[in-house]
Amino acid sequence: MSAPQATTTPKPKVEQIRISILGDTDTGKDCLAKRYCFDMFMNEYDPTYEGEGHRKQCAISGIRCMLTVDHPHPLWTDSSNHAFVVASEADALLLAYDGTSPKSIDVIRLAKQKLQPHISGAAFPPIVVAATKSDRAEELGERWEENLAVGRALANELDVPFFTTSSLLGNGVQEAIEDLATKVLQGRGVLEGSAVNPDETAASQPAEPPKKRSKLCCFA
Repeated sequence: MSAPQATTTPKPKVEQIRISILGDTDTGKDCLAKRYCFDMFMNEYDPTYEGEGHRKQCAISGIRCMLTVDHPHPLWTDSSNHAFVVASEADALLLAYDGTSPKSIDVIRLAKQKLQPHISGAAFPPIVVAATKSDRAEELGERWEENLAVGRALANELDVPFFTTSSLLGNGVQEAIEDLATKVLQGRGVLEGSAVNPDETAASQPAEPPKKRSKLCCFA
């Protein structure tokens, strides 16, 4: 008589999610990625870095995920299409600007100009706008609030959430990235409901059926 065969329980699926952080130089994109993935502040920056991003395994509403967080190099400029190519492969985009320097919002505005024409009529990867370096808010006082107002206004124009973040203190980083991951899972139909974010400035919109999105590199 043969022994009964042991049954194996299939391993739960791990959702692979890639998030690209786009923005000007010195906005702290690499610090954001490292703070989220390694839960520490690491400001050693290699300007020649063109790696595959930093990875972290986590659970979003009980769903196992492997998040890859990258920041394209060279950055979003008129002279390079690299950021567009990387963004075309991303599941979600975090548009970061330096909250201490409103000039860095210009790169995000350029992103808005290039992205906006392709949003209507086709589903688009989830986006958030994030101000970095909120640990300097007290030092800057009213200037900080003025700089935030610029970011919030842009987020409203794009109809996307807005976050304030600090890679030094860790404030807002997990919330911003996991808000994006939550929306990706919702778009895939593996998670119901809507992402909640206390600093979201965009008005809520009725849910629409998922649509096929086009690659961003088509408008480079």
